[in-house]
Amino acid sequence: MRASLRRLAPGTLRGRITAVYAVGLAVIVGTGLVIGYAALAGQLRAAATDDLMVRLSDMAAAVQAGDLAPVLRDPYAQLLARGTVAAHSAAAPATPMLTPADLARATRGELLVRRPEPGLGADALIGARRLPDGRVVVVGSSLATVNAAARRVLIGLAVIGPALVLVLTLAVRRLVDVSLGPVAALTAEALALTAAEPERRLPEPPGTDEIATLARTLNGMLDRIDAAHRRERAFLDDAAHELRTPVAVLRAELELGLTSADHETARQALRAAVALHGRGTRAVAAAAGCAGPPHRLPLPGRANRRPGPSRRRPGKEPPMSKRSAFRASCLAAAKRGGMSERSERIDKHSADGASCLAAAKRGRA
Repeated sequence: MRASLRRLAPGTLRGRITAVYAVGLAVIVGTGLVIGYAALAGQLRAAATDDLMVRLSDMAAAVQAGDLAPVLRDPYAQLLARGTVAAHSAAAPATPMLTPADLARATRGELLVRRPEPGLGADALIGARRLPDGRVVVVGSSLATVNAAARRVLIGLAVIGPALVLVLTLAVRRLVDVSLGPVAALTAEALALTAAEPERRLPEPPGTDEIATLARTLNGMLDRIDAAHRRERAFLDDAAHELRTPVAVLRAELELGLTSADHETARQALRAAVALHGRGTRAVAAAAGCAGPPHRLPLPGRANRRPGPSRRRPGKEPPMSKRSAFRASCLAAAKRGGMSERSERIDKHSADGASCLAAAKRGRA
């Protein structure tokens, strides 16, 4: 059952709103028309009953005063005396309109019945009142006119009701279309958004309603995404720039350690490579948002060595070794993105200089 109702339900929001409104309006209008018709028909019949009772009262007063002219002039009336018709109007029959049961009830007071009457039709009102001298005045009225008027009202309501529902539903559909128009514009613009146009934003309708607030909120979200994207691009550019130099120098140090015949020089080159590795690790950790102290790799023969007091004499720096001078020139060349002429003249004929020159040229490329 639910699946069937789900299949019958419109697929769009505006369709569902319009359908719910139309069904609810039809129920309300239909109920109102039925209640209105019943009330109107009741009022018409009540008016006919009041008119009949007024006729009955006037005729009873005239007959009691000895005047039978009202009975003879009435559209449908009888005067009963001892169960027989003493006087009647032209349209009324010469036989009593009341049955013995109705006559017995009328002798105890006032009588009002609704039933078919041959001279009045299938739906008629008959009223009777007993006079003090024992006579009974009877009047009748047809409800055919009242019923015809009620039928005309019912036909009018049957035409006006659906027309009213249709007009109001179309008006609400138009209102929903206008209200959801900005949503369609937002959807079309959102589908057109691409990474090639990061500054493009959704249209913001005027006003302070829910749709305008939604558009401003989405544009704020796009601004934050664009700002985060720009920060990410800037960080990647900075990280690429910062990692280019350590990688070039690290390669130079490793090539120096591989090509050097001196054991101490090789160990110093490996130690420098470990230091460069720590710098790269910190950069990568910062990129991941979890920067911490780099992991130190133990060097052969240095696992249990503790740092001792410095043997430098105060006020005097130790002379720079040939290897330290080479590393300094290599680092400077890598930072500049190329080797200077002086560094090339000093180091290009050595194996260390050749490796450094190659690393710097690769860093420059």
